[in-house]
Amino acid sequence: MAVGWSGAGTRLTSHHSRGRRCQVRSRPRHSRGVGPGHSWRAYLCCSCSGTGRFAAQTVASRTGGGRECRGVARPVGSLRLVRDRPGAVRLCWAPVVGGQARAITKEGSVGGRLEDKVAIVTGAGSVGPGWGNGKATAALFAREGASVFAVDLNPAAADETKAIIDGEGGTCATHQADVSQSADVEALVERCLDTYGRIDILHNNVGILEVGGCVEASEESWDRVNDVNLKSMFLTCKHVLPQMEGQGGGAIVNISSITAIRWLGVPYVSYSATKAAITQLTQSIAMQYAKKGIRANSILPGLMNTPMVVASLADAYADGDVEEMLTIRDRQCPTGKMGDAWDVAYAALFLASDEAKYITGAQLVVDGGLTCKIA
Repeated sequence: MAVGWSGAGTRLTSHHSRGRRCQVRSRPRHSRGVGPGHSWRAYLCCSCSGTGRFAAQTVASRTGGGRECRGVARPVGSLRLVRDRPGAVRLCWAPVVGGQARAITKEGSVGGRLEDKVAIVTGAGSVGPGWGNGKATAALFAREGASVFAVDLNPAAADETKAIIDGEGGTCATHQADVSQSADVEALVERCLDTYGRIDILHNNVGILEVGGCVEASEESWDRVNDVNLKSMFLTCKHVLPQMEGQGGGAIVNISSITAIRWLGVPYVSYSATKAAITQLTQSIAMQYAKKGIRANSILPGLMNTPMVVASLADAYADGDVEEMLTIRDRQCPTGKMGDAWDVAYAALFLASDEAKYITGAQLVVDGGLTCKIA
């Protein structure tokens, strides 16, 4: 089937299924980013993008010169030489991200999306074996070049995260704190500044879940969940925002939940109420600080298979049968499977990075379509 694309003054045609060649003609008309002083553009064949091979490399935009490739070509950022190992240099595609070209390796991962940034991650440990949202996000931030300041109430959990990051050659410092206490939050911000000198990213991941509706839940439970889930984010933002403002910008990513906007069949009124409040807190910050270069966004995870979920909800499903609980929750998801901590971590990475530089006040739902199913 023929596939046509027209844009940036270049017409491309592919007859991929018949093995015919597509011709890249490079005579830009009124294309953005092409004009005087922009005599070269790069095109990448879609069928080759996973391997890093160039089907149509550079084409002279003002000479009418062309190249042939198999597949559909599309405009990309720039060409870059990458050294994979001593003595081995190759040409690869470098997409423009936040105004700078970043190399994509043959494995397909983008490195350095948070290069030279300092990220505070609260709740950076895990309440049990496996990967919690904060632990996965801290590790992913470090893999993408950030210096991570891992905060957790449980120092052993934070140390475990640090050991993973250290083992992968990343940079991480840990700090024990109860982020529902103002003095602890003030101290952790000062410690982060003493360690790294700046704060570019604040990722608020701390949260607890206690089952119970308005009648069943105790007042103590209500206060406890509000302190940990909501007050903690208020306090971290309160103490980090002045630093970000002084630096000229920053990114805040807060973890909310689809329970802020949907009923999921289990009553946890305090959890749902705090998550709804988090989305509004985030939007308020986003609007107040938008012109100061500070972005604030929230992530609304759906049904996730994480250690916290297992620890908090096992008794609410099938009389504590964990395997039955996981089966029930998997069945609820349109995809047939719950998400995991990495789904949340990659969403946080995007919102924290310069790729999301024009996104603020957003609620990014990460739920495998569940909110569509129960709308």
